[in-house]
Amino acid sequence: MSKPSKELTCEDVIVEHYNGRLTQIRETIAGCGYMEDKGIDWLDFSYVGAHTFNGQERGYFRWQLSWGGPSDEYRIFMEEDGEFEHITYHFMDWYDGAEMEVYENEIWEFIRERFGHEILHNTDWRWDFPTDNK
Repeated sequence: MSKPSKELTCEDVIVEHYNGRLTQIRETIAGCGYMEDKGIDWLDFSYVGAHTFNGQERGYFRWQLSWGGPSDEYRIFMEEDGEFEHITYHFMDWYDGAEMEVYENEIWEFIRERFGHEILHNTDWRWDFPTDNK
């Protein structure tokens, strides 16, 4: 009788899935430029306001690539002056999830080129920063 194999968690496979997305983005940039979506299927780019989910203190822009089980997305967090603060990649599957910081410049630039207009013209994220009314 063989031992049952360990079921893999999102933490076990996130790097593999991230690398697959990184390859898609690099191929898209090399093959058809920043503004073309050929090579990358995605579902949505929208703002998720602070406190939308339990324990979520900050809002972020979500580039949702897939949904269901499993799903993956990039989350773009903004600084008050409109610059990117940091980007995380999330891989989730039924009651499990993992995230990692994104350091590759080409992903930052791809997101800035592809979605910069939506970010600049969406002012919802600015509500996440308190104003000083002195």
